[in-house]
Amino acid sequence: MIHVDTNILIEMITLGSPMAKNLREWLKTGEQLATSAIAWSEFLSGPVSQNQINGVRTILADQIVPFGVSEAATAASVQSSWAAARRACGFIYCCLSDTRRRSVSDQKPCGL
Repeated sequence: MIHVDTNILIEMITLGSPMAKNLREWLKTGEQLATSAIAWSEFLSGPVSQNQINGVRTILADQIVPFGVSEAATAASVQSSWAAARRACGFIYCCLSDTRRRSVSDQKPCGL
């Protein structure tokens, strides 16, 4: 199994990328791919369509290693909606906030 990071997830949806050939070869040989929920969350934060998301999930065979897929999606949503907090605190704050399972309405980014 090959554990890929956010850069490779992006390469998966980039037509003509150098990584595309490697991916085809890996998949032909039966290699399995996985990613962390943190990398998955970063990928979801980018400019991706639902079709691209579905395609990458298919390639990964849903091998997304927790902190939890739903927590990753929530953290991406929080990050996208808190532009000022993101600049002040960074993406990891959004992840940590979500893993504590506070409701989005109760979260106060970095005490701001």
